[in-house]
This record gives sequence, structure tokens and C-alpha cells, in this order.
Amino acid sequence: SLTIHWNKGDRAMAFLGIAFVLSALTTGGGSDTIKKLMALALIFLGYGVAKLLAKDEKSFITTCYWLAASAALAGVAGMYTFYFVPFRGTVARATGAFGNPNGLANYLLLTIPFIFFTYENSKKPWQQVVAGGALLLAVLGALRTASKGGMAGAMAWPIVAGTVLGKRATFFVVLLGLVLFCGHLHLAVMSEEGSTILDLASFVARSPEVVQRDRFHLWVVPGVPVEYDTLAWSDIDEDKDIPKSFRARTILWGQGIEAFMSSPILGIGLGKARFSAIPYDSKTFDGAFNIWITLLAETGLVGCLAFLNVIWFFTSRSIKLMRQSSDKVGRVLAAALLSALIGYMLHCLVEDVVFAVMTNWLFGMILGLISVAPKVIPSYRTVIDEEEEA
Repeated sequence: SLTIHWNKGDRAMAFLGIAFVLSALTTGGGSDTIKKLMALALIFLGYGVAKLLAKDEKSFITTCYWLAASAALAGVAGMYTFYFVPFRGTVARATGAFGNPNGLANYLLLTIPFIFFTYENSKKPWQQVVAGGALLLAVLGALRTASKGGMAGAMAWPIVAGTVLGKRATFFVVLLGLVLFCGHLHLAVMSEEGSTILDLASFVARSPEVVQRDRFHLWVVPGVPVEYDTLAWSDIDEDKDIPKSFRARTILWGQGIEAFMSSPILGIGLGKARFSAIPYDSKTFDGAFNIWITLLAETGLVGCLAFLNVIWFFTSRSIKLMRQSSDKVGRVLAAALLSALIGYMLHCLVEDVVFAVMTNWLFGMILGLISVAPKVIPSYRTVIDEEEEA
């Protein structure tokens, strides 16, 4: 006889899967429906793979080490693409292997917290030096994405940094994070004025030749002439004090809410969203650039509440692990899992990253690690996980 062990996390994921399939069935199929359904399936694949990999404490920690190493490599790849093959928009941006700056930023949000855990769990000074260098590379790569959603998600890093460094150091980490975040927003707003180079001292309009010459300066963000911008933001240019990308998102959010109001229970159907921020080149988007609004529009209250149930369970589980851990290493590990989850959800406020096939599998892995942690990490043994056999 086959015995299947279900815990609360598994049931929450099962309900989410049922909600997604139900929404897909209401659409009557179609390529866009299949595309989004397969993208969502990667979350469940990552969840299952994590539970299979982390069978004991050693394999669990090894998986976390690999995630930390991948963050450093992603940061290096991001720096390379920034200087040699930058993403062409109003400013040059790092993309790494993802082809999009927001994809790289999202990956780093999910993996950088594990570098803090690697640092805390390092036994020798040289290992801590390596972990510190990896953190620097990964953070530089994240900054070079110029992703506003990524910077918002980075505000979750003090959760794990504070667990490692202590209360006093956390204050300075948070302060530095606020300075970088506010400075990034200011630079981002100014960068959309036209072809400019942004440095820490001043905003100076320069020719493309000077832009190319100064490309290798560490603290320079090379601007791109306006004609390279693929988006014709003519309808949004009136308000220069608000970033154009944010203004476009507010329009998409409004259209997403209107779609939800037209079918609030089951939504308009998975893959049926067709929104247009502004009328340019008849371009449309298949989401509202806010996962909650997109889920409300396409899957209604049923799908959105099922997703909220998953986030609520795994967030509360991470907090419980962090509070009840019997040692500091366990607290840091739980804080890393919590930081990755919260950073991901903050990014979801301005992106539909749940449907991003390059990173949503990793989101599923984080959920899977949180699910199995009480069973394989000795310091979490006081956390009771009720199970039933079926």
C-alpha cells in the first residue's frame, strides 16, 4: 500500500493548484492559458524538488550553500551584462542570464539571504571572507539591475542581516538600505529625462561617445539615447515628478481591478488578461504588473485567497521557526528563508513574478525548504508539524 504524508503546507499548495486548474478550465483553453498554467506548474515542481533534495540536515544545508553560490554567480553575470551587453531602455541595466533586469533582481532577492546564512555557518575566517565577497558581488549585481521592485524587495534583507549582526548593526544596515533605496529612486526618476550619465556627484548630459568612453567606471550608469527606448510614453510625460514605469503600472492596476469587478468569484480566466498601459503600437500586457491584481482579475477571489493562504502559512511557519530555534544558526537559517519569501512578495507588488518561468521554480523551492525544515533541522524539533496519513 502507498502511504502519502500530507502536512499543512502540502494541503495549502494542493488547494492552490486546484484553484489554478479551475481557473484554467473556465477559459476554455488556449495557448495563453496553457502558457500560464505551465509557468505556475514550475512552482509546484520546485516545491517537490526541494522536499526530495533536503532529506536530512546535511542535504538541506548543502542546498542552501548552492543557493548562496548561485547568488554570487548571478551577481557576476549581472555586472558583465551591465558593462558589455546592457539591457537597452532609458538607462543601461544588468540582466545576467535572464534577459530582463527584473528577472535578475528577483533571482537575487530569493538567493542573497542564503549568503548571510553561509557566513554565519562558516567555521573558518577565510570562509567568512569568501562569503563576504560573494555578498558584495551579488549586491552590486542587484543594484545594477536598476529594478525599483528589486530595491523594494531588498528591504527584507535586514531580517536576516539583523539576525546575523545583532540589533546595533541592524540599525546601520537598515539606514544604509534606506539611503540606497531613496537614492536609487531619485536616480531612476532623473534617468528617464533623456540620454544622461548618472554618477554619485551630479547629473551631466553627455554625448554617446562619452557614454561609451566612461562605460567601465564602477559608479557610472551609462544612459541610452531616447530613440533606443522601445516604449512611447507620450501619454505619461506630463508628470515629470513620477517615474513613467510607475505611472504606466497605475493604469494597468486600474484595468486589472475593472476586470476583477466584472467577474469577482472565478475571474475572467487564467491567461485572459489583456491590458494596455497607454495606446502605443497596439502593445498589450498579459498581466497588471502586480501579482495580487493579476490573480484577482484572472482567478478571482478563489485563486487570490488560495495564493494568500499559501503565503500566510509559509510566512508564519518561517517566523515560528526563527523564534523557536534552539541555536543562532537555526535562527539565521529561518531568517534567510523568511527574508527570501518576503522580498519575493514585495517584488510581486510591481511585477507578475509568479508567472516568470526563470525564477518561479526557485520560489517553489523556498516554500519546499520551509515545509521540510522542522523535520530535518535539529534546532527546529520543538516546532510541531501536524501530519495525517492518507
